[in-house]
Amino acid sequence: MVWQDLAFSVQQDNPEDWLRVIDTARQSPHDIMGPDQEVVLQCLDDTLRARSVVVLISR
Repeated sequence: MVWQDLAFSVQQDNPEDWLRVIDTARQSPHDIMGPDQEVVLQCLDDTLRARSVVVLISR
């Protein structure tokens, strides 16, 4: 289990090919996005905040 922020990189495709669906580090209602509300990634490098979950999907 990781108890500190963790930098990561998506290793495939371009940023605009990836959507952030869940990021539990964000405040509600921006933590879980519904259909057609997903956030397009701006770059392939990101940070997973301590004790949180991020779910990405590719288009």
